[in-house]
Amino acid sequence: MLITVDFLSDSPIYIQIYEQIVFGIAAGSLCSGESLPSVRRLAEDIGVNLHTVNKAYRLLSDDGYIRLEHRTGAQVVGIGLSHADIMPYLTDRLRLLAAQAVVLGMSEREFANLASEEYRKIDSKRTAGK
Repeated sequence: MLITVDFLSDSPIYIQIYEQIVFGIAAGSLCSGESLPSVRRLAEDIGVNLHTVNKAYRLLSDDGYIRLEHRTGAQVVGIGLSHADIMPYLTDRLRLLAAQAVVLGMSEREFANLASEEYRKIDSKRTAGK
C-alpha cells in the first residue's frame, strides 16, 4: 500500500492517511480482510510520528473502515458499512462542501456535476480492478 503525505498541506497528516485508505478501499486496491501495515511500520515508511498513524487508524476504526486487533493488527473491513451508519457523516461532509461551493460562487449544477464526475472516477477505478 502506497501512502504519501504532503507535509506542506493545510490538511493534517492523519487526515491525509485516513482519506488515502478510504480512497484505496473505494477503488478496490484495498480489499476486505487485507492487513494494513502496523502503525510503527507505516509511520517509519512515510516519515511521521507513530501517534499520527495511530490517530488515523483509530478514526478509520471508529468509522467502520478497518478493524483493530492486538494480534492481527489493522484489517480492512471493506465496504460493509450500512447506509444508515454512514449517512450522517456523509451528510455533514457534503453540507460543508456545498457551503464552500456557495461561498466560491459555484452554481448548484456545477457542484452536482463536479460531485458526479468525482464519483464516476472513483467508481471506474473500483470496477476496473474487478
